[in-house]
Amino acid sequence: MGVAPRMMVVAGALVCQASSARRGVILWSHGRSASDALAGTLKDSANFSYCNGLKEGFGNKHDSRLVSKEALDACRDRNQMLTHVMPVFLDKPGNALTTPKAFFRAARDRGFKVVVAAWRENVLARQVSSFELMVAHGRVSSRDAGAREHFCGGTLTQQIEDLTRAYRDGVNAAQDAGLKVVERTFDEVVSDLCGTVAAVTDELEDEFRGSLCRPFESPHVLTSQRHKDLAGRTTPEAAACASKELRHSAYAWMLDLGRRHPPPRNASR
Repeated sequence: MGVAPRMMVVAGALVCQASSARRGVILWSHGRSASDALAGTLKDSANFSYCNGLKEGFGNKHDSRLVSKEALDACRDRNQMLTHVMPVFLDKPGNALTTPKAFFRAARDRGFKVVVAAWRENVLARQVSSFELMVAHGRVSSRDAGAREHFCGGTLTQQIEDLTRAYRDGVNAAQDAGLKVVERTFDEVVSDLCGTVAAVTDELEDEFRGSLCRPFESPHVLTSQRHKDLAGRTTPEAAACASKELRHSAYAWMLDLGRRHPPPRNASR
């Protein structure tokens, strides 16, 4: 990501004090929101261990765990107090904790203190990046068919609104549970990765002291062809579909995939 390391001046000691259990951090975000870089940098800089041994220890992979109080107990008992939870993980069949409210209250009661919430404002760019990752990993039958399915069904507006709502529901639930929420946009994370990590460790009070930021670069950045436009990153057909659906909506600005922020409210479209 090209972020130069800098010293993070935070209070306390780098490693967990023997006299008390380490307090934990939850990363709440959808995928393709700089979550790999953020979680990896926090883990390496502040000497955390991932819950269940995986960044997405409650994810949808075969070696992930169901979301339950018992699973959170196990993470606490193993001193694995860093995890990335996407909103979609709470929908997994078999979970005991199925809502942001239930999850964040259970996490709070088990020693998690800080939620770092990362939001990628250009949701279409996030969807495109996710599509590129699926293509790279062979999770679509073909590029054309996959692009048609993801961008030509007339559901982009609904996807944007659903993803926004799911993210915001989690942020509100974490705040209601009394957890400290450090909220950052995708742009803020990629522009100042070490500053974002410092903001998180500052909230852990006496558990850190002057830890050196160790930026982590996600291998997934290689799957995003950011120098190309929407048609080049998907297909011309998919780009035409997306443009037709969004160009007269409040989300028209997202069609410029390089744009990270919406226009000012008083700006003319």
